[in-house]
Amino acid sequence: MSDRFLYQSPSGGMSRLGRSLVIVTLLLLVSLVCFGISAHRFYRYEAGTPTTATVVRCESHGKGSTCYGTWNVGGQSQTGLIRGPSGPVGSTVGVRVSDGTAYAGSPVLAFTLSLAATVVLAILFSLFAFRLIKRWSRAGQ
Repeated sequence: MSDRFLYQSPSGGMSRLGRSLVIVTLLLLVSLVCFGISAHRFYRYEAGTPTTATVVRCESHGKGSTCYGTWNVGGQSQTGLIRGPSGPVGSTVGVRVSDGTAYAGSPVLAFTLSLAATVVLAILFSLFAFRLIKRWSRAGQ
């Protein structure tokens, strides 16, 4: 087996199809990581206990901020990180608490978009891989 199916340009470099497959593969890997992160957040949100949190502190950094709050679960007062949109200090926000972290705002949209991107990139990967295999099998005859 040779590398001719990837390296078929006259200059000896990688073919355009080979470069496309490499790019789509990298994008697919990135989308799988994003999908995994959003699936984890979606699970934590759905598995969490619904309650209301009061924002007690926010720290600004770059374009965003990290907020902390207090809430009650099972009669126990807890303090911790609020993931998602939480509002200004002193405001209350509906959250779901899982493993000591409050998750605000449903992550359904992020989960759906990352799933859609992963599916589209998996289809592109399959198409490019199929074309490369087809070209490789013709070159070997």
